[in-house]
Amino acid sequence: MALSALHAQESRIKTKIEASLYLPKPSGSIENGVSISDITDDFKFKTAKASYFSIETTFDYDYVPNIYISYFNLNDSTNSKLNTPKKIGPVDFNATINTEIQYQILSGVLYQDFKNKLQFTLFGIPFYLGDLEFDLGLNIEYLKWDFNIKDASQSRWINVNELVGRPYFGLKYYFYYLSLYANISALSINSTDSTSAQAGIDYNFDDGVSIGVGYIYENFNVVEKTDTIDYTTSGLKAGFKYTF
Repeated sequence: MALSALHAQESRIKTKIEASLYLPKPSGSIENGVSISDITDDFKFKTAKASYFSIETTFDYDYVPNIYISYFNLNDSTNSKLNTPKKIGPVDFNATINTEIQYQILSGVLYQDFKNKLQFTLFGIPFYLGDLEFDLGLNIEYLKWDFNIKDASQSRWINVNELVGRPYFGLKYYFYYLSLYANISALSINSTDSTSAQAGIDYNFDDGVSIGVGYIYENFNVVEKTDTIDYTTSGLKAGFKYTF
């Protein structure tokens, strides 16, 4: 009896671990009073590869919030020839350049879920339409973006390090072996304008393993000294999840 009770208690706490490959397409600009430099047209950044990891722990207890932590890391570099002169900070560039971006986001979400079972009875026969869940919480995100541009004689670094707090809204739908989800974090409560959004679908096997595909959107807008950086990554991710 004691072991059964212990097992029942343990089953009310579940942890899901995800490892995925993320294929983001970067876009955006670096703007100041002299020039506007486009991430795609001027610096030739296209689809990159990034690693994406997450861990989520849910508690099936009243008034106990759930925890979702995610991290992704992008490193990309290009070589290009500028068609028009560009100014980054105090440095002028007008030649063949090498540019590098290192972009990392560590996000922690504390959220409360509100669940509803969708079912009805017709002619005495029960029909199950799935489970619907609404999530509401707070997303605290650490954003690190390092941009390096250099030519044969000079270089310039831009370092963005921001801690951003935003409301979190999520929606999940469960139907037998399928899970659909969507969430968004926006309306930053500090000076950095930042938005994150995800949507995807998972197929869940009986042994706790699931495979899934999704779409991620990340954007921030921040002023760093004389430069205004508007940077977006968006693209597909695919990977595995394990729940225990």
